[in-house]
Amino acid sequence: MARNWTRSATAGTVSITTALITLLLLLPACSRTPGSSAPLAGQARGTTQQRAADPRPNIVLIMTDDQTLGELKHMPKVKRYLTDEGTNFANYFASFPLCCPARATLLTGQYAHNHGVLDNVPPLGGNDRLDHSQTLPVWLQQVGYRTGHVGKYLNGYGDPSAGNRPATVPPGYDDWFGLVDCSPSPCAGTLNYWGFKVLDNGTERTYGDSDDEYQTDVLAARAVQDIDRFTREGKPFYLTVWPLAPHSGQGRGIPQFTLPDGRTVPIGVAPAAAPRHQSMFLNETAPRAASTFESDLSDKPAIIQSIRREVDEGLANLQLDPNQIREILDITYRARLQSLQAVDDLVEQVVRALERTGQLDNTIIAFSSDNGWMFGEHGLVFTKVVLYDESVRVPMIVRGPGFPKARVVTQPTTDADWVPTVLEVTGASAPFPVDGEPLTQFAADPNSGKDRAVLLEAWHQGRERSWQASGVRVAGFVYIEWDTGDRELYDLFNDPFQLDNKADNPVYARTQARLATALDELRSCLGQGCSVVVAQQEVRRSPD
Repeated sequence: MARNWTRSATAGTVSITTALITLLLLLPACSRTPGSSAPLAGQARGTTQQRAADPRPNIVLIMTDDQTLGELKHMPKVKRYLTDEGTNFANYFASFPLCCPARATLLTGQYAHNHGVLDNVPPLGGNDRLDHSQTLPVWLQQVGYRTGHVGKYLNGYGDPSAGNRPATVPPGYDDWFGLVDCSPSPCAGTLNYWGFKVLDNGTERTYGDSDDEYQTDVLAARAVQDIDRFTREGKPFYLTVWPLAPHSGQGRGIPQFTLPDGRTVPIGVAPAAAPRHQSMFLNETAPRAASTFESDLSDKPAIIQSIRREVDEGLANLQLDPNQIREILDITYRARLQSLQAVDDLVEQVVRALERTGQLDNTIIAFSSDNGWMFGEHGLVFTKVVLYDESVRVPMIVRGPGFPKARVVTQPTTDADWVPTVLEVTGASAPFPVDGEPLTQFAADPNSGKDRAVLLEAWHQGRERSWQASGVRVAGFVYIEWDTGDRELYDLFNDPFQLDNKADNPVYARTQARLATALDELRSCLGQGCSVVVAQQEVRRSPD
């Protein structure tokens, strides 16, 4: 199939230490009945003929915030409407596991070192760091698509206090319903599940505290309105629906915890759930893997060891015993699962709206998350921006034309692949090289990309410490280099929890050398230069 996109040959995050030591008062980590398939009543005459003349698919991207891969199993409607009916990309990675850089990749198709958004806040990141005149919606408008956005956008959107411009409708959107950020917290912004603000096509609106103004439900209603509107207009459409859940929140509905001194405080890393879901999952516990509060970190980078020591000291200062720490983790986890139930409802409403308007069979629906979240793995609690699996490996489910039903894709894929996928199916093109490959090719052929190497990046600019790390992921292995000189190599075939660092182990010298070469190619790659292949026989250990 011909490629229709340009190729080339060639803090806000609170520091991990602060987040762990102040667990309960922490600022949220990114602040800074089935319908008929008959046509919609009132649909403009001639719409069916118009769409027959332009059969290109509609596209809907639903993306959560900070959702882990494991939390997906608690979303039955995603399973029913998307996973069972589409393709599950089981090894899909957030190439830069932080909100703003990840979202910029989904708008440009470029790795972060190319689009330049490296943080959630200025000067290295935030909404205004991205060139909004050259994003996927702009290119889609140019080829006749209607475009809409509902929900969270880039961090700092509409927040002059954080060094960004006041809220305006970005280029490329026919309908805009964007959550407006504010700082310092607490304030009536994106992180409020009630009492939040949106820019509604140029008009700022503030929602209140009534049960029916729960943020995810408001976004779901607007997404359905957009589907109805775009269907009546008779053109193919591209719609992004980006709810906040299960990201931490503020204000009404945040779970509470009682400290040893008797004070009751909100758990600042937890979200607020819709009232109808607050009694669910009361017996669920946070993930407890072999890596949870890993006892021996002697093989981990010095910065990870330092963070862990400070975490232990901070918890001791708070006089929290292990059972209380587990209780905080469990309360937070339950709140996250509860908050995701409204997202599950949103998915169902979107699918039913597409069915009701006769658009379902010709719509690509994707469900993903911008990055993952750590629940104590390797001693890292309530954070991301590290290259361990819990931070970088996220859901990606796609249903629709070109994505086979009940297919599981195991080849490595990343968020940089989304834009080239859309460009391919719509006939649009980017004015600069894109770094990914279309997901359709991996869905169609289980051998396509089986030896693919993909890039992982993490650049953290914190008050207490900063770091940069980059890694390369291939089937069965991940290799990471830190700017401190530390190295990590994990044999995921034998060590899926990344407990045993094989870097500089002579037995893995050949593997490390080959992956280091691949990383050198990827860390500054552009366009076609990002298509790096590492054959399995080059990294598999020879029999002893």
